[in-house]
Amino acid sequence: MGLTYSSVVPAEPDEVFAWHSREGAITRLMPPWQPVRVAREAPSVRDGQAVLALPGALRWVAGHDPSGYDPPRQFADVLLPPLGAALHWRHTHLFTPDPGGGTVVADVVATPVPERVLRPMFAYRHRQLAADLAAHARAREVCPRPLTVALTGASGLIGSALAALLTTGGHQAIRLVRRA
Repeated sequence: MGLTYSSVVPAEPDEVFAWHSREGAITRLMPPWQPVRVAREAPSVRDGQAVLALPGALRWVAGHDPSGYDPPRQFADVLLPPLGAALHWRHTHLFTPDPGGGTVVADVVATPVPERVLRPMFAYRHRQLAADLAAHARAREVCPRPLTVALTGASGLIGSALAALLTTGGHQAIRLVRRA
């Protein structure tokens, strides 16, 4: 079982890979209907770990597999214990040049989870990626250099999404907070 889901996005493979490598990518890719939140982002798609908070205080720990790291062509993650002891999950992210321009983005997931359960999530992720890359391209037409942006309300619903959008575009988001 599992799933292979692919689409073409209007950006070159190195740009698509870089987008996935930046802070905020996993936040941008989380479908809003899923009861999951990002507890910790991976510092690296080469060998880092991301932690997702699930209902019931469960944690989904995705460990990036160095043997699946081949920039800008691919990277891979696996589900680590404790959940990984009960559920097999290997997710390979593939980026290949499309002959017509752009990049073929393919997600290959090896898991016993049925395809019909996974397909809506990956359809959302691919739409979100394409929309973000298009937004970043439009922004570069106006201002080609990366920006430093200070954000108030960065931990709220809109602020956290905006911070993630900015950082995936290569900008620096400075989150202004009340705490130290």
